[in-house]
Amino acid sequence: MRFILWVWLAIALCFLPPFIAPGQATEPPALEQQSRSHYEAGRYLDAIELLQQAIERYQSQGDTLRQAIALGNLALVYRQTNNWTEANAAIDRSLDLLPPESPASALAQILDIQAQLQLAQGQAQQALATWERAAHLYEQAEDRSGTIRAQINQAQALQELGLIRRSIALLTDLRQTLPPDSAWLAIVQHRLGDALIVTGNLQQARINLEPLGDATSDLRLSLGNLLRAEALMHLGFRNLLPSEAIALLAQSDPSANRRQVEAAQQFMQETQSAIDRYQQAARSTDAPEIRFQARLNALSLLIEPDDATLLNRWRLKCSLRRSSCRSIMTGFRSDWTGAKSDQAHAVQLRPAPDRPTATNYASASRSASRPPRPIVCAGNAGRTA
Repeated sequence: MRFILWVWLAIALCFLPPFIAPGQATEPPALEQQSRSHYEAGRYLDAIELLQQAIERYQSQGDTLRQAIALGNLALVYRQTNNWTEANAAIDRSLDLLPPESPASALAQILDIQAQLQLAQGQAQQALATWERAAHLYEQAEDRSGTIRAQINQAQALQELGLIRRSIALLTDLRQTLPPDSAWLAIVQHRLGDALIVTGNLQQARINLEPLGDATSDLRLSLGNLLRAEALMHLGFRNLLPSEAIALLAQSDPSANRRQVEAAQQFMQETQSAIDRYQQAARSTDAPEIRFQARLNALSLLIEPDDATLLNRWRLKCSLRRSSCRSIMTGFRSDWTGAKSDQAHAVQLRPAPDRPTATNYASASRSASRPPRPIVCAGNAGRTA
């Protein structure tokens, strides 16, 4: 028996097509096929209606396995509409209905969904335990893809708990088990690189991220974070704060320390490179949450929290980077409006197959539970374990 899971790792969820048993048709029943189409197009209310019909049909047929699977799908769709009460009720009912003789892969994937819901609701410790159990079941089912996915998600839960070093250790061990041609290798390296940025290990972060290139908006976002962190690190070598560097360039004082001036100029160049990456990430994605995060990160480079006179520094930096400021704020206002709209009508999402390939890495580069990437700042580096 094979239980097929469709996953889009970049935006925090998976979608469960029905269980395929030997001798049965390989296409899912019509209702669930249609509901998946609605789901992929972002028409969540239509997907919910069809899944509810499918659940009622399976219940009348006494097919508790398919009913449990459909309920798992329903929980994911409710998650996208931010209806947590219904999502939790659906996943609980799914687990209650799952027959004891169900294949390990079926239980593993429903637990995978439960962990995603737990993490999204701030229950990182419970999510970690659930993913550990799911990974064990995937191993029993000899589902290597499922095992890797569960381990990647465990790393995310550890990061949410502030256990960054444990997360890095898990991802490092996982990377060493993957062959060079594994499609999962790029995903693990990407996640590892992001975690290393948070700890301030920028050299290793670059070693992991640079070979991946910048073909996706998510990678551009990560590279922007890396460039930002490197710029701040280089500036720190000269004992300068960002506000001091900006003021130093604005004053054009001939008596200023030459090395500090050069460091300030380098900082401006490096942060501009980071802003360029963020803007590239924002322009190259249809996902509002990624676009919003990229522009928010770019905006944060213009307003660092090291100076009380933020408004004056904002004006000063914008005088030095007028075109960047105008571009960022125009896009920021647009994305803010879009983000508020998406609260009422959830973001359009596109699941991808559970086994990533080189061509679908763009949609598989973030974990199934991953929230938008936080802005990188020096303060994050202290939150390790």
